[in-house]
Amino acid sequence: MTEPRHPRSESGASEAVDVVAVLLIAFALIVFFYFIHLVLLPFVFSAVTALVLTPLIDWLAKTIRAPRLAVALIVFFVLLGLFGFTAYLAIPGLLQGGLYTVSNLQELIEQPLKNLLGSGQIQILGQSVSASDIAAAAVAKVRSLLEGGALTTIVLAAFGGIFGVFLTLTLLAYFLASGRQLVRGVLWIFPPSWRPLTARIVDALRPILLRYFAGIAAVIVYAGSAAYIGLGLSASFFTFNTRHSSLR
Repeated sequence: MTEPRHPRSESGASEAVDVVAVLLIAFALIVFFYFIHLVLLPFVFSAVTALVLTPLIDWLAKTIRAPRLAVALIVFFVLLGLFGFTAYLAIPGLLQGGLYTVSNLQELIEQPLKNLLGSGQIQILGQSVSASDIAAAAVAKVRSLLEGGALTTIVLAAFGGIFGVFLTLTLLAYFLASGRQLVRGVLWIFPPSWRPLTARIVDALRPILLRYFAGIAAVIVYAGSAAYIGLGLSASFFTFNTRHSSLR
């Protein structure tokens, strides 16, 4: 005599299968995105930034009773202004430092080597070399790489970087304004029976991801600021010592 089936057990098993299927699809998407991560960097960066700023936008929209789209655009233009101000402060110094490095590359390599190895000859693999020889060989290697096509690669990478910046800003504006509608649209990728469960999983992961990415952003801002100040002071001190030693 067969035992009657319990509807609750069947529904529980079906829900467990749905959870496994959703997790497998998410894992497959993560693996796929990993292989094309360079192309997706603007999308990921803008999406993460929008995720971190969405609670702020929602809070401001409720506080001042303004349309969310208007608040999102205001936040975007504030970020754009901060980005432009940072670029205005950083780019001239970077260009000046880059031009000085290109013009005095051998000297910049030679001086630390002299401080480390001295001004005399040393034996490396049975050959007598000096700090000047090592610096000259390094500069010659860099020159050969540039003449061999590396300069074209650098120019293309710079063009791609500029394009990536503008693409990131465009996507950020779109995600800030329409991020919620985009998430609801992504849920339509899943079959109708999986959408409620997927929505619950997304709602459960949202605060976890928000705290995680907010922490990463805080660490990046702190580390970047400290590194910029520290490297700037170190570069100024090194440049002063190099010019002072060359005058002597």
